[in-house]
Amino acid sequence: MDADRRPDNTDRIIGALASHQGGVVSRRQLAARGVGRGAIQRRIDRGRLVPVQHHRAVLAVGHTARGPHTALWAAHLAAGPDSVLSHRSAAGRLELMPSPTRAELTLPSGRRRRTGYVVHRTRWLPSSHVIDVDGLPVTTVARTLLDLGAVVVPRRVEQAFDRAEVMGVLDLREIEQILAEAGGRPGSKALRAVLAREYAGSTLTDSELGEMLLAVIRRARLPEPRQQYPVLGYRPDFCWPDRRVIVEADGGGVHGRRRAHAHDTRRDVQLTNAGWTVLRFAYDAIVHDPRYVESAIRTALARGRPPT
Repeated sequence: MDADRRPDNTDRIIGALASHQGGVVSRRQLAARGVGRGAIQRRIDRGRLVPVQHHRAVLAVGHTARGPHTALWAAHLAAGPDSVLSHRSAAGRLELMPSPTRAELTLPSGRRRRTGYVVHRTRWLPSSHVIDVDGLPVTTVARTLLDLGAVVVPRRVEQAFDRAEVMGVLDLREIEQILAEAGGRPGSKALRAVLAREYAGSTLTDSELGEMLLAVIRRARLPEPRQQYPVLGYRPDFCWPDRRVIVEADGGGVHGRRRAHAHDTRRDVQLTNAGWTVLRFAYDAIVHDPRYVESAIRTALARGRPPT
């Protein structure tokens, strides 16, 4: 009776593993669960298990059992349980950039290079730099951005950084921490440059940046704005109620930018729907391009209409 049930039990084991791993399993996993080589070979002969190209130790369940992350799972299973999806593959899995054609993994130093995927070796990969994404070990957003700096051009790092911020997964404290730990490791220079460029002047407080913006307005001899004038329950930095124009100094500091973004966007939509023109100016524009700021405000005031 046990012999009759064994194939069904083996199939259940294979199915349970494959369902969470993109339709693939490793010989190592099956052996650890008591599935012998003979049982595996019989299923290969019948076409129920198919060896994955470049990964002899990995088997796909059936010819059509493929998911969007099958290749990543196959590479991870082939590399071993201590492998971590990293660099461009991690960025692709985290949706920060398109996925590369070949999987990219980080392994402890000393591991032998294998075919079918790109290997990076390091002794510096603490558990805090790894997260679980649908069962796959993947480097965190901060570690991924750092690693990207070593393998892609700075512009790609900047694009991934911006994408992470838009998605709301950018943790600037984590990035600052990982840069402090990284020292001069590959990728740190590129990520530091992106951070400096994105947040130039962000150490200013809201009030300091607001004072700089007010100075631009006054030097341009624009109409004096109302400050903290209540509009729909909000108190914007500067307001011209008779023109229905609002101007904000878009500061908030390094740590406030991500958290404030969603709130600011929601508020701007409400104000716009109520007939207000909302302009936001960041540090770079206020300090390095005041003429642009002046022109934008002047145009908005000229087009603005008093409330009916």
